[in-house]
Amino acid sequence: MKHQLEHPLFSLSKKPDMKFRKYHAPNGDFIEFTPSAFGLANIYDKDILVFVISQLMHKINRGEEPNQTVVFNAYDLLIATNKNTGGHDYKILERSLDRLAGTRIKTCLMVGEKEITSSFGMIDKWDIIKEGRDGRMEGLLVKLSDWMYQGVLGTEILTLSKDYFLISSPLEKRIYELCRKHCGNQERWNISIDKLHFKTGSQSLLARFKHALKKICKDKNIPDYNIALKGDLFVVKPKKSLIESIAVDHPKLKTQTIENAKKILNGSDDVYGLKEEYFEWCKNKEKPYKGYDAGFIGFCKGRMKSNFSEEIQEDMFT
Repeated sequence: MKHQLEHPLFSLSKKPDMKFRKYHAPNGDFIEFTPSAFGLANIYDKDILVFVISQLMHKINRGEEPNQTVVFNAYDLLIATNKNTGGHDYKILERSLDRLAGTRIKTCLMVGEKEITSSFGMIDKWDIIKEGRDGRMEGLLVKLSDWMYQGVLGTEILTLSKDYFLISSPLEKRIYELCRKHCGNQERWNISIDKLHFKTGSQSLLARFKHALKKICKDKNIPDYNIALKGDLFVVKPKKSLIESIAVDHPKLKTQTIENAKKILNGSDDVYGLKEEYFEWCKNKEKPYKGYDAGFIGFCKGRMKSNFSEEIQEDMFT
C-alpha cells in the first residue's frame, strides 16, 4: 500500500521494540505509534498484512464482493511468505498477530478547515482455529482495520516482487519498499542519505546507517533495482528485467538457500538476477536430482569458479 511504503510504520528491530514514535510534518500534521505489550509491529509482521491484502485483491480482481474479514489457511500463509512450518513457527505467527492488533497509530490531519485526530490499529481482530486444544493450527481469520481496508478499496496498492519474502534483512526490506514506491520503473530516483535514514525509520545513528547502506549497495541483494551511493546521494535505477516486465514462472527457493547463495557470491553477483538466470537455464531440463535449492547452490559455486578463472586470465594478460 502506498501510504505504508511512504511512512516508517513498521519497526526494523528483530527484538521487541517498545519505543514510542512521533513524526511531525511542516504543516503541523503528525503521526505517532504506540507499541503494544509485545512491542511495535515489525517489518516481518508486515508479511502477514501483505499476504492478507493480496488475498483480498485476488477477490476484487475476480469481481467478487470484498470483505473486511479475510479467512485463509495458516499453512498457506507461512509457505507463501517463506516461513518454516514447525510448531514454534505457528507460535511466532500468533505473536506477530498480537503486535499487529496491539500497535496503535494516531494521526492528526487538517482536512479542509477541520483538524481530525484519529486512532486505529492495523488489524481489528484475529481468530485461530485448531484441531482440538493441542491440535495444529488450521484456519486463520484476520479482520483489517477500517483504515487499512479503506486503503485497499482505494486501490492504493503497489505490487511487490515475488522475491520480497526472500529478503532477510529488515533494512533491505524497507529500502526495497522505498525503491518500489519512489522509483517504480522510472529511469532513476535519487534521495539524500539523511532523508533516506528518516524514511526507513532506522533507529541507528546516521554514521552507522551510512555504513550499513554501503554494505547493502555492495552486496547487491535488492530485487528489481540497482542501487549505489554517489557522495551523499542514494541512487536507484530499475533493473532491465523490471523494465521489460519479464515474468518467470518457476518453483520457489527457500530463504536459507538465498542466504547461503549470498555468502557464496560475496557481493560479486546479484543473487536475484542469478536466480532468474538459473531457472532460465533449468528450462527444458529435468529437475535437479537433489532439488532446485541444492541445484541453485551448485549453480552459484560454478559461477564463482568461472569468475575466478576470468580474473586469473585478466591478470595474466594485463
